[in-house]
Amino acid sequence: MDQSHGNGYFIAGMTGFVSLAISCFLAARAMSRRNAKGMARFSLISGLLIVLGFFGGFIPGVSLGTAGIWFSVVLGWIWLAVLSRHLYRAAPDPNCP
Repeated sequence: MDQSHGNGYFIAGMTGFVSLAISCFLAARAMSRRNAKGMARFSLISGLLIVLGFFGGFIPGVSLGTAGIWFSVVLGWIWLAVLSRHLYRAAPDPNCP
């Protein structure tokens, strides 16, 4: 496998994780406007930690490697589950007239 093949994987992963972090930041803004301050804070912190986990291996003196990427993956799934649960509970009951 040549270097350009590996770079393609990195660019694809980077696109996915940056998109996930942007989604966290946009959700933080939306939750803040809905006056759900705890969820807004959780979304903002999750976005920052996802970026740090993915790109943390590029910080001099820090060696996260694949552990940082796995941290970002797990945190992304946790954030998505918590946000989904919050939005599900906030939605009106469709069976109410």
